[in-house]
Amino acid sequence: KKYDDKANHVFDDRFYTKDSSRVKFDYKLDYDSHGNRTKNTTSKNGKPIQMTERNIEYYTDPADKKKKPGSKQ
Repeated sequence: KKYDDKANHVFDDRFYTKDSSRVKFDYKLDYDSHGNRTKNTTSKNGKPIQMTERNIEYYTDPADKKKKPGSKQ
């Protein structure tokens, strides 16, 4: 098993004794500018088998905005 710098599982090499097969899984992770995962692609022996995407909307509370210099608030 291998992990990225954010401690996410990104690679797995498995050996199945029942049929003596070896399977390699890669997990490619994409992040947005806030550091949240937005896409996860799983590949088995180099071929993509699953992809999950999510859209995250960020909202700013108007009360948190600081008063701009020169504004009449």
